[in-house]
Amino acid sequence: MDARRDPVIVLTDHGRPDRFVGCRRVVAPGLTSPFWRLPVLAKLRPLLRGLGTWWRIATHRGPAVAVTYGNSTGYVVAALQALFAPFRRPVVHVMFDFLMDAPRSGIGGLLDRAKASIFNRAVACAVIWGKQDVPLFARTHGLDRSRLRFHPYHKTLDILTAEDCDEGDDGYVYCGGNVGRDFRLFIEAIGPLGIPAFVATQMPGVAEMARQWPQITVRGVTPVEFRQIMARATIVAEVHPDSFFRSAGHQTMLNAMHFGKPVILSDERSAEGYVRHGIDGLVTPAGDREALTEAIRRLWEDEDLRRQMGERGRRKTAQPIYRTEIHMQSVYNVAILLHQKREGSSYEDARLRVYE
Repeated sequence: MDARRDPVIVLTDHGRPDRFVGCRRVVAPGLTSPFWRLPVLAKLRPLLRGLGTWWRIATHRGPAVAVTYGNSTGYVVAALQALFAPFRRPVVHVMFDFLMDAPRSGIGGLLDRAKASIFNRAVACAVIWGKQDVPLFARTHGLDRSRLRFHPYHKTLDILTAEDCDEGDDGYVYCGGNVGRDFRLFIEAIGPLGIPAFVATQMPGVAEMARQWPQITVRGVTPVEFRQIMARATIVAEVHPDSFFRSAGHQTMLNAMHFGKPVILSDERSAEGYVRHGIDGLVTPAGDREALTEAIRRLWEDEDLRRQMGERGRRKTAQPIYRTEIHMQSVYNVAILLHQKREGSSYEDARLRVYE
């Protein structure tokens, strides 16, 4: 096969159709009308999107790979590929944004085991944002570890407006998010220090936790405000509960580094591949209030250290692989290279060289 005349096409369930023109096709049905927001129909939407995506993958002519989210739609595609494998050879299927929670009991546990079985039968690889999540997901959910691959996340600041990019230092520690955050620990650590802080979250009860500390502002924000307020912070803190199952905060950490902010990460598991302790940030154990307090104090009082760490983080995230489009192409390349390996073919193309 002359690959340059007959290239491998990436069939996906995500993204703008005008991006990656020539190598990618978005094949998932939209189902975006208000009709699908009705409660009953909303529950059917992942199933129908999965059916539509699988059908377009199955009927595609020519060499192709499938790259989907690691969500319900992706599992429907995988299940149908496995079901029809005796009649039609499945295409290589890679999942990304692959997040798993702690194993459940009861009906939830049955669903978890069914998903693991589908994964092991039909998914060639899952791209995982947390390095330590690879052995964790394999061990606790019975996934084939050889099919799990760590790949750092990307910053999400590629198309910022001038307003979004208004960087500065307004003299506060920023901490935000809605999932996998330990705001109680953050407030208990920074409150007695008297250092101004801004907590951006929609989680209930957080404002009450900070009521006795007038220098701490707690407010729900839009995604744009989340970035804008981060861009004006002195330090960005990511504080995760020690009971949280998986790693988290990858996007926030990389975006903070893009803005040149030193990062404090209260979660050693989430640090690997993102924050290097003492180089572009400080890492403390999750749940350790004293260590977090000391890290905040140390960075707040040392302007030179903040500047050095911020500059290192900015240089790191300036690397092309952290740009959204190149990052996604590198995920697509995982699928293309697996396709090459399966087919025993050679596919010479410049886009394959942007990864690894």
